[in-house]
Amino acid sequence: MHGGCLRAGMLVLADRYFSGSAHVATVRATGADLIIRAIANRRLPVLRRFPDGSYLSHLRAANQIT
Repeated sequence: MHGGCLRAGMLVLADRYFSGSAHVATVRATGADLIIRAIANRRLPVLRRFPDGSYLSHLRAANQIT
C-alpha cells in the first residue's frame, strides 16, 4: 500500500486485513483519515461511542505494550 494519491481531508475505508501498523502509518502520514473494520475479538480502547453501536478507538503500534 502506498499513499501517493491520498491527502488531508480524504477518508480511507479498510478491511481488517489492513489494520497492521505499516498500512496505518502510511495512510496517516498523508493526512487522510482512516476507518478500519476490526476482527470481533480484537480488544480496542473505546474513546467515544456512537448511537449506531460503533465507536472511536485508537490503534496501538505493533510493538507497543497494551
